[in-house]
Amino acid sequence: MPAKIPKHGISHLTGPVEVGDARDLEIRVSVSEQKIRGKTTLVLCARFKDTNGKNKKSIKVLNLSPTKKNRVLAGRMVDDFTDEITSRYFITDKDPVPFSGFARETFERIMRPPYVRLSTQLLYERNIRLHIAPYFQDLDVRKITKHHLDHFVSILLDEGFSNSMINSVVGTLNSIMTRAVDMEIIHFAPKRSRVTPSKARDAYLTRQQVGVFFQYVERHRPTFHALYLTLLQTGMRIGELLCLRRDSVDWDNRTIRITGTYNSCKNLVFPTKTGKPRTVPIGDQLLEKLQQFVDGRVPKPCSSTKNYFISIVPGDEFLFDKQRPEGVEKLKHVNMRKVTNRIFRKTGIPHSGDHVFRHTCASLLAQSGTCTLHDIQVLLGHASIRTTERYAHLLPATTSLVNKIKWV
Repeated sequence: MPAKIPKHGISHLTGPVEVGDARDLEIRVSVSEQKIRGKTTLVLCARFKDTNGKNKKSIKVLNLSPTKKNRVLAGRMVDDFTDEITSRYFITDKDPVPFSGFARETFERIMRPPYVRLSTQLLYERNIRLHIAPYFQDLDVRKITKHHLDHFVSILLDEGFSNSMINSVVGTLNSIMTRAVDMEIIHFAPKRSRVTPSKARDAYLTRQQVGVFFQYVERHRPTFHALYLTLLQTGMRIGELLCLRRDSVDWDNRTIRITGTYNSCKNLVFPTKTGKPRTVPIGDQLLEKLQQFVDGRVPKPCSSTKNYFISIVPGDEFLFDKQRPEGVEKLKHVNMRKVTNRIFRKTGIPHSGDHVFRHTCASLLAQSGTCTLHDIQVLLGHASIRTTERYAHLLPATTSLVNKIKWV
């Protein structure tokens, strides 16, 4: 992993700026209301002409409710907003624009709520801090070429990062360069195309591998049986599973309500990836295992089990908590990853990532011939059917399906 950039090498300024006069840009600022993500907030709307005489519009979201007191407060921000716009257009060609400072400034202004989800903001911040800023440091934004971007990606590949991880970093970098174009610091943004995702990303377990996996779990990790079966049958993400509460399970209607996702690193609960809650059904086998787990009727592991360092129990608040000698704690992603990796290693089954049960759920449903792509989309909570289409090749074309239609 690239070394972290030292604190003294990060500037929150884009470099020396020539002092200009707002009147040269004919800036007109107004305070108005705007509805963002269902919430009405005050915004500053500026209309002006840039240095080339083109009409421009800039909006600053204040995250203030439209009250009389807040309108007065917003009015006091007009001068600062005007100065901010003026500073953008009075950067001369001789003034350097250090990339590290510009990236931080871009992150502070546009890569945070309400423009993006909080979880996306954390992703952007991590990409800039750990990967982008240490490489580009104080290199002038105007001097960045596609060669720099290609070399940067090659370093990430050599470090062994996954393709999906590299694509995330490249997406953040491309957003920063697009911001430089919008501010007319550069006229053309050199962009790096994304790396082709590895085929392992969509790898799933066969029915035989599923059987071997759960036989081992039942023998050596019985308290995890209900947890893994929940992942397999519902296709939920691990963060969504860790966020399940005791009252998320509707025993009468045999459903599970997924309302959020748990971030173990930040110890915070976020909305789901699509921002919408969803309800998934519980099958007979899963219902039985969940009831046994909640009632404490889970069998003990076999006596030959070694290094049995963790077990899970139903918590007072969350459905799955971890049991330690010192007491009950919140089950986290890293705990699950250690146990899951150990099970795959012991069973000899290739492990293809945290989403393996999610992909297996969708793949087995598609192969069954009883579900449409729309059914799988609803169950997995995909925002777009295009995401679900990766499983379309698994849908069988059977004779019974053809015979259901009267063709002539």
